[in-house]
Amino acid sequence: MPQNFVISNLMPITVEYFLLNSFIVKPRRNQPVFLEVIELTGISNILQHQVLEISAGQTQLLLLARCLIKNPDLIILDEPVSSMDIHARAKFYDIINEITKKKSVSILMTSHDINSAIPSSDYIIFINNSIYCQGKPNEVIKNRSLNEIFSSYTMK
Repeated sequence: MPQNFVISNLMPITVEYFLLNSFIVKPRRNQPVFLEVIELTGISNILQHQVLEISAGQTQLLLLARCLIKNPDLIILDEPVSSMDIHARAKFYDIINEITKKKSVSILMTSHDINSAIPSSDYIIFINNSIYCQGKPNEVIKNRSLNEIFSSYTMK
């Protein structure tokens, strides 16, 4: 899933149309997987909206839904919350946590949003040209060198 997604303003398509027509083998709107994904991502209220008219946070949820429709084993998210406000970020992380509980999918996510990402993660790798530390969230937040490197962030 990309960090930024741009669709031509010459393509007036709805969210539902985008989801149903993004694949060679098209899902049907009444298929259980489609309905489950819509519920998990919480986008049922925007299905009839034009893709060009939805917010950046809603676009990220749309792209996440698109990923989930194919029942992947792995989803890679590149800074998925970078354009979201604090409430949308919290909702997104809640959705990610729900997905990992309900589906058998691994999620690999890049993020600069340390404070929000840590509580939503099972394993953390801090990278800045090399790996500084890695481990379970409760282990890495105690790492002294990590606190020095990321002193501009509030580590809780």
